[in-house]
Amino acid sequence: MSTIATIFSIILGVAFAGAGGTKVANVGPHEAEFPRYRLPAVEAQMARVMVGLAELVAALLLLIAAIASSTALAVVGAIIVILTMIGAVATHVRIGDPPAKVAPATVLGVLGILLLILA
Repeated sequence: MSTIATIFSIILGVAFAGAGGTKVANVGPHEAEFPRYRLPAVEAQMARVMVGLAELVAALLLLIAAIASSTALAVVGAIIVILTMIGAVATHVRIGDPPAKVAPATVLGVLGILLLILA
């Protein structure tokens, strides 16, 4: 794995560890935010935990990939990042959130795409 891919893996791993950890632990605005998303087929707080767990899995894969220089783990982690960020961007746009709420997911998604390309 290239140096830049390793750096992207670390950046995304740390970001997703923080984001996923706060969702699972219900720290910050997540409890109030998830009902606003009106997600189909799953209760809002269950969705919060499921998204948080997916983010934690991505973080774990990306950080292990960086430590072990594993392209395969980086690719799987990047795919999880990309998919979750597509969902986040689509949700924020669907409910009419301002660009400031859409931007973090967009940036992380783009970093995930770059990692996928560079890994």
